Amino acid sequence: MAGNGGYHYTGIDLSPVQLDANEEQAAAWRESDLLAAQPEWLLGDAADVLPVLEEDAYDYVFTCPPYHNLEKYSDHPADLSAMRWKEFAEAYREIVPPLCAASPRTGSPPGSWAKSATPSA
Repeated sequence: MAGNGGYHYTGIDLSPVQLDANEEQAAAWRESDLLAAQPEWLLGDAADVLPVLEEDAYDYVFTCPPYHNLEKYSDHPADLSAMRWKEFAEAYREIVPPLCAASPRTGSPPGSWAKSATPSA
């Protein structure tokens, strides 16, 4: 959707399968002339990738973190959706809020991010 609106978009995902699916979808949108800006997808753990991105290069952070075991994305050990509840809740609190709270990679003020859900402990 960001690319359709002309916004540059960088996504980060642990799954090469998901990145391939994203590229396929982008190709279909390009063929239909629906992309005004080319999305970019990076393979890796956001906890590792985000700190090395250029500072002030992004205006907004949107995250759709895993919802524990509602949908299992992969068997990757760093994938929150593959963890048992206790490990998931601990990892979520360690990883997701710090990545979103006034992200050091955005030039935006605190609060310039959105997420789709937060688990309760």
